[in-house]
Amino acid sequence: MAVLVSVICITYNHENYIGDAIEGFIMQQTDFDFEILIGEDCSTDGTRKVIESYANQYPEKIKLITSDQNVGMIENYRRVYAKSSGKYIAECEGDDYWTDPQKLQKQVDFMEAHPECSMCFHAAEVIDVRNNTRVAYIRPFNKTHILPENNFFYGGGPKCPTASVIYVRELMKNPPQFYHEALVGDFAFSLVMLASGRIGYMDEVMSVRNLWVPGSWVTKYNHESTKEDKVHHLQGMIKTLNGFNEFSHGKWEYEVQKKKLEWCTEIRALLGDKHYLKDGEIKKLFNQLVLKDKMEYVLCWYIPGMNNLYENFRRTVKKHLLRVETEHHQALK
Repeated sequence: MAVLVSVICITYNHENYIGDAIEGFIMQQTDFDFEILIGEDCSTDGTRKVIESYANQYPEKIKLITSDQNVGMIENYRRVYAKSSGKYIAECEGDDYWTDPQKLQKQVDFMEAHPECSMCFHAAEVIDVRNNTRVAYIRPFNKTHILPENNFFYGGGPKCPTASVIYVRELMKNPPQFYHEALVGDFAFSLVMLASGRIGYMDEVMSVRNLWVPGSWVTKYNHESTKEDKVHHLQGMIKTLNGFNEFSHGKWEYEVQKKKLEWCTEIRALLGDKHYLKDGEIKKLFNQLVLKDKMEYVLCWYIPGMNNLYENFRRTVKKHLLRVETEHHQALK
């Protein structure tokens, strides 16, 4: 029987986490064949030994892909993708893991029933690895559905954990130039998927996103990056958006400009100048917004106290909902 799904896992220095990831792959119960491709990028800890022990137990299922030297995250993903053969790709990096043994079956059933979808993703819980506590649920919608066609989708981040994604493999066979030039691959990937079809969402918690893993991109960006590093990162994200806007012939022009305004504002704040409308690019982007969106930015820029009250209220509500949802999940167990 031909492989229907290729599970892609890229990993580097995940000795304490990769075992959970692999266990999540192995436990999958499906009526189709799937393969597990793990790209190990010359870790300096015991990651490779852990993978090899599993590969020896499941040689017919697990394929270890590595090299004699570190190639970096993007190239690691490319070489693993090149070895894949499934109709669909399911993703999970080595520091996250799946929690539902029916995850692949449910997502494949969804994709087969909705051929107009380029990908689908699902809800997840977030664990702070520093104290092993649940800190949030990533649940951007409260029902399983296909996102509206005009929805501007940001993947691989706060709204869409990587370990929840399954997509049509053929769509990434020859990705556009802006993807190859992107600083953040999963963000560019989500834009390719957006331009290639509809996006499906399954309102089920089926994976865990581990937060503050030592050496992870999030940890490095928030705790180790300089101001200059962050400015460079944001400029790179804006460049990706410009490339996507050209590739998609301006289909999401308004949403692109709004996101660019957000990042241009953040860059100006990092540079220590909060007179935002003195910046020509910011003023140009601001003037293109509708009145409602303009008011949100004015509130954020010039009445920070009011904005802080609003954000505190949102955080209080979010904590309450997290507590209620945690109690609900515990009651179901």
